[in-house]
Amino acid sequence: MVEKAIDVLQRVLKKITREPKQWPGNVDKATFEVNKREIPHLMHSPSQTLFGFNTVGSLEVNFQTKKRKSLLSALRIDVSSVILEDEEHSDNEPNKDAGRSSRAV
Repeated sequence: MVEKAIDVLQRVLKKITREPKQWPGNVDKATFEVNKREIPHLMHSPSQTLFGFNTVGSLEVNFQTKKRKSLLSALRIDVSSVILEDEEHSDNEPNKDAGRSSRAV
């Protein structure tokens, strides 16, 4: 179990640091990333398992997650074609009163 944790930490350090001599300066960042990753069979991160929530740090600004990137790209699209105008929305709503008139009150 410890060997697996060390292996994961080394892989993260290799991705965020080019020179192995700089690893000691990036251990905090790598540890933060390792503790944030989701463990597939648990469906939670180590920090969620330990604390009950994901910790947030300055890395959120520098290393955005895929989900955040996809949400940001979705916000950049022109939503005027997606949002219905008031008239269009009311035409697409089902008639709620039609079902009520046949029921006994």
